[in-house]
Amino acid sequence: MNQRQLVVTLVTLIFLVAVVYLSPDDGDQPTSGRQVSNTSMSSPISGKGDQAKPAAEYVDVKLKKKRFFEYLLPMITITNAQVLQERRKLLTLHKRHTDSAELSLSDLSQLTVISNKYKLTFDSQEEMTNPQTHIENLLTKVDLIPASLILAQSANESAWGTSRFAMEANNYFGMWCFTPGCGVKPARRTPGLTHEVAKFDSVQAGVSSYVLNLNTNTAYTELRQIRTNLRLANAEITGLALAEGLERYSERGQAYVEEIQSMIRFNKLEAFNQTLID
Repeated sequence: MNQRQLVVTLVTLIFLVAVVYLSPDDGDQPTSGRQVSNTSMSSPISGKGDQAKPAAEYVDVKLKKKRFFEYLLPMITITNAQVLQERRKLLTLHKRHTDSAELSLSDLSQLTVISNKYKLTFDSQEEMTNPQTHIENLLTKVDLIPASLILAQSANESAWGTSRFAMEANNYFGMWCFTPGCGVKPARRTPGLTHEVAKFDSVQAGVSSYVLNLNTNTAYTELRQIRTNLRLANAEITGLALAEGLERYSERGQAYVEEIQSMIRFNKLEAFNQTLID
């Protein structure tokens, strides 16, 4: 067996593994855009902000907000840095394939790992041996979420870090799970519904899960398309712009979008956006 035949054989095996083990898309689940998978509830990443939660007893509103932002920003930076590291790898693979028309087994292995994480299957074995389009589609998912949007949503969903779910479950984004015991049961859950509010090992894990949710859930396809269009226009990726794709995050729809945008403007949150652009 020559080297090319060996590569084709191993590519086939990687493709079969990806098909068998890749989790189904969120759109195939009986859930809303707030669902997280059980595998995303813990994270090896740690942020120094996780060491002490912002105190709920702050009376001064300006001080409470300041402490809230200072607490979450390190975790947001860490999460976006990891996403951008994955994005840089994809851009490298894209260029390598363009230049040489063939990826190594190590390249394909890394591509499969990122594809599985971001829930994008290979359409065929042929796409895996010629993954240019697959990488381009993956790049629409593997990208940063502006700090302004993360801060606004976390403040809104967690009542500035004082909600029961923020304090007990490290969940600042109101994300749901559907396996019994996976989280905290809402006190006013509608009869007949079975969801729980997801519980995370750390606030950092919750932030990472939220970003992955926006980057993979079919409910936020519009958000990702807005971001892609901004990339193509070489424009800044802002929370105000991406918030337009959050209509399905809440039953309140457009009213929720406008509230998040109002919070971004009032608190001047765009100033917190990192200049981590790739």
